[in-house]
Amino acid sequence: MPENRPFSLATFLKYSPRTIKRIKSQIQGREAYIVGGLLHQDDLAVADELDVPILGPDPEVAHLYSSKSGSKRVFAAACVPVPPGQYDIYSRKQMLEVLSQLIIDYPEVKRWVFKLDHDYGGNGTAYCDIIAHLKCYPWIQKEIHRYGPEIWRKKWAHDM
Repeated sequence: MPENRPFSLATFLKYSPRTIKRIKSQIQGREAYIVGGLLHQDDLAVADELDVPILGPDPEVAHLYSSKSGSKRVFAAACVPVPPGQYDIYSRKQMLEVLSQLIIDYPEVKRWVFKLDHDYGGNGTAYCDIIAHLKCYPWIQKEIHRYGPEIWRKKWAHDM
C-alpha cells in the first residue's frame, strides 16, 4: 500500500490478510455484520472476505444521493417543497448562467447561497448578496415595476 495517504479502515483491512484472519476467528460462530456509512468498494470486499452481510446501500447508488445535489434530487422526486435553487452544476459558466436565470426568476431573493456537493461542516459554502454585488439590480427592479410581477414572470418580458 502507498504510504502517507489517508485510507479508510476497509482499505487497510483489505490489504491486511492477518487482520482479516483475526477478525474471522473473533466472529466465528457469532452473528456478525458490518454497519457502514458512505460505503466504498473496499467495504464490500471486506464484507465478502469475512462472509458477513453489510448494512448500507450499494456504493454506486449511494454516490447518486449522498451529495447536496443528490439530496435535492430526492426532494424533487418526493415533491417536497424547497427554496428556489439549482443543483448538478459542474462548471463556472453553468453556475453563472443558472444564477443569472435564478435572479431574473426570483428577484425577491436578496441573498443566494452556493454549496459545493461534497464539502461538509460548512466548508464549501458561499453567499452572494445581490443588492451589494449586482450593479444592474436597480434596473431589474425598475423593469419589474414597469411590467408588474405577473408579466415579469413571462419569459418574453426579460428577453427584451
